[in-house]
Amino acid sequence: AVDALWVLVALGSFLIPDDGVRVALVYLRSVLALTAAVAWTYFAAVYTGRSTALRTPINLLVLVLYVYGVLVILTNPLHHLLFREVVVVEDPYTYAMGIPGPLMLPTVGVMSVALLVGLHYVVALFVNSKGRSKVALAVLNVGIVSAAMPYILRVVEAVPTPEFIVPST
Repeated sequence: AVDALWVLVALGSFLIPDDGVRVALVYLRSVLALTAAVAWTYFAAVYTGRSTALRTPINLLVLVLYVYGVLVILTNPLHHLLFREVVVVEDPYTYAMGIPGPLMLPTVGVMSVALLVGLHYVVALFVNSKGRSKVALAVLNVGIVSAAMPYILRVVEAVPTPEFIVPST
C-alpha cells in the first residue's frame, strides 16, 4: 500500500501543474520512501516470526532511525540539510527535484539499515530452516546482490553514468 501511494504521489508530481504542490510532493515522496523501507522491515519481522515489540533493540533502533528520518525530511525547509534546495526543472519535462544536502547520505543510510534488517531476517529464516533447499537461499542472495549492483557500481564510479544537468543553487 505504501508503494502504491508513493507511485501515485510521484505521478502527481508530474501531472499537477502547480509548482508549490510539486515541491511539497518531493517531501511527501521522501517520507513515503522511508516508510516503505520500515514497512518492509516490519513485514520481514512478522513473516519470519520475530517480535515486533519495541523492547527488542533492533526494532527500537529502526523506529528511532525512522523518526529521525521523518523529522529531517519534514524540517528540511528550516535547515536545508537534506535538500539544499527543492527546485522545479522544466527540461525535458516539468518536475521537482531536491538538490542533495549534507544529511542526504545519512538519511539514505537510515533507509538502508531498515532494508538490511529486513533482508537479514529473511535470509536468516532461509539459513536456519530445516528441509529448505539451499538453492532457494542462493537464488535469494544472487537476487539481492544483482539488485544492488547497479547502485554500488555507480557509487564507486566503476561504470560511466549519464550526466544530468543539476540546476545551480
